[in-house]
Amino acid sequence: MLSKWSESKVNISKLIEDLRQQFPYDPLTALIVETVANAIDSGATEINIVINSSGRRYTIRDNGMGMNKEDFENYHNIAYTTKGRGRTIGFAGVGAKIFLDRAVQILTETKSINFHAASEWMFEGEALKWRYIEPLGKVRDQGTYVDVVLAFKEDADKLNKDFILKVIRENYNAILLGEYGKRSIIVNGEELRAWIPQTLNKKELKIKVDAHHVVKCTFMFCKESIREEEFRGIGVVVNGKMVTREWFDQHPMNADKITGYIIADHLSSIITTSKDNFDRKSSSWKKFKSRVAWHFARWLSDIGVMPATKESKEGKLRQLSELIEKSINTLLQDPELRDLNPFLKLVKKEVTLPGLGYEKVKLIEGVQKVPGTKGCEEGGMGVSVYGPDRGKGYDESDQGESAVKVPRAVRYGIKIGYADRPELDDEAWIDMGSQSIQINTGHPTFKLTEIEGGVNYHIIRCVFWVLLEEKQLNDHERKRYMKILFEKYLKLSKRGSR
Repeated sequence: MLSKWSESKVNISKLIEDLRQQFPYDPLTALIVETVANAIDSGATEINIVINSSGRRYTIRDNGMGMNKEDFENYHNIAYTTKGRGRTIGFAGVGAKIFLDRAVQILTETKSINFHAASEWMFEGEALKWRYIEPLGKVRDQGTYVDVVLAFKEDADKLNKDFILKVIRENYNAILLGEYGKRSIIVNGEELRAWIPQTLNKKELKIKVDAHHVVKCTFMFCKESIREEEFRGIGVVVNGKMVTREWFDQHPMNADKITGYIIADHLSSIITTSKDNFDRKSSSWKKFKSRVAWHFARWLSDIGVMPATKESKEGKLRQLSELIEKSINTLLQDPELRDLNPFLKLVKKEVTLPGLGYEKVKLIEGVQKVPGTKGCEEGGMGVSVYGPDRGKGYDESDQGESAVKVPRAVRYGIKIGYADRPELDDEAWIDMGSQSIQINTGHPTFKLTEIEGGVNYHIIRCVFWVLLEEKQLNDHERKRYMKILFEKYLKLSKRGSR
């Protein structure tokens, strides 16, 4: 016998709470971040935020393109989004709805070329309802106005101008700096100013990260320690919003004085829903990270905040490293393992060679051979340019002998270096600047192997671990690959000992 149909019920309040928990910040911060994101996505050049003296009311008005009728009605659907990845930072279409369960009501007015309407949105008991109301007269020509009445005292006590300034600077400082044209964010009639530190060194450069995209980078070394920890490191900015701060596997001294940002809008297609991270397994992220990391590491070295590489006593570590490097590079030529090596592939890139031209070069530490001669013909015994090997090679400089830039094939294999960093938790890491894997000789595990024996095993394990970490594997895949690596390394060792 068939029973009567029963209705599947949805706890809307719990659904909104679950949605909000995807974000890395508190509800009030999420409200500000999301409503500003929607205003930026609408193409607004002016965003006005007003809070009343009690902190119970938050309003935001923009002069963007507004919504059409279909978008406006779908705006009230909790699970609906009109936005797509790759074009905006508010692609989840969240906006003020992320705060519905903590609001007495939300009023919205929007005006586009062919549509003008307003709504009232609130909970009645467990039911979430909205209705059309007469336009509020808050939008003149075009744009959207949102009025949120806060329900809880804990939110009202926190909501003030200083709090909004902190949230905006943390998330949208690039907008305030003018990186996206003339746009203003105004709070209670006063335009917000960007956070700008006093610097001892500032480097601005553009980096080609793949065949189609160039990112704009600004690296800064400040005069004093940065009190606000959220500004330390290099912010990766997508369509105006700072998504995450990165160190690109570098461990500089005076890290509390280093800040900066990178405009990388092309990464919007791999941003997470919470807008605080990227899909780090994607090829877009890996290309971006490897290119930027190399330049960042070079800058850190140039300003003198990278600790000197540890030279081993009587060359023992160096000799051991060279043997391990040779074995690992042979191992990683295996088709099954080749993709584990971030340095191994042959890449055609521009290098600066001595010759008659407008560039300058000088010899610096670090070398590899590329085809050609000093006159830049293709033949000859090769020219020493900057690279991962020990020795000196030519690199671009403000001073030095005349040079030209030419395309040459460059190969990177695994190199092992040493850094005495007892203050770090990491046993090892990739240093893109020197194209090497750095072993932390200041770590207790390394010191223990020096006393008890097994330094070679420790180095090999660290190299394998770092390579697998770079691949962002899950636990099962990591264990499987670790076993394969040691099995194949063992076969190589046995073959070499015959």
